[in-house]
Amino acid sequence: MRTTRKEVEGVFRLWLSAINGREAKSYNDVGGYQLDNNPVYGGYRVERIGNEHGGVADTFTTRLSAYYFVTALRVSMRSIEEMRLNTKGE
Repeated sequence: MRTTRKEVEGVFRLWLSAINGREAKSYNDVGGYQLDNNPVYGGYRVERIGNEHGGVADTFTTRLSAYYFVTALRVSMRSIEEMRLNTKGE
C-alpha cells in the first residue's frame, strides 16, 4: 500500500504533539519544526528552525521515503510512550 503525503503530514503532527513541539509558522520561526520534502533529493525529513535567518538543524539526518519516514516517526512516538511509562513511578 502506498503512503500518501496526507498520511505523512498527519503522523508529523502526531509526532509534534508527542514531543510537545510546534509546527513552524514561517521560515524564521525559531524553535518550530517543519516537514521538508524536496522532490529533487527525494524523501522527507524533519527540520527545526535554528535562527531568525531560517537556518535549520536536521532532526533526522537523512531523508526517508514516505513509508520509512512514517515508520520512523511511529517508532519514535512509541519509544516516547515507553519512556513515560517507565518514569511514572520514579
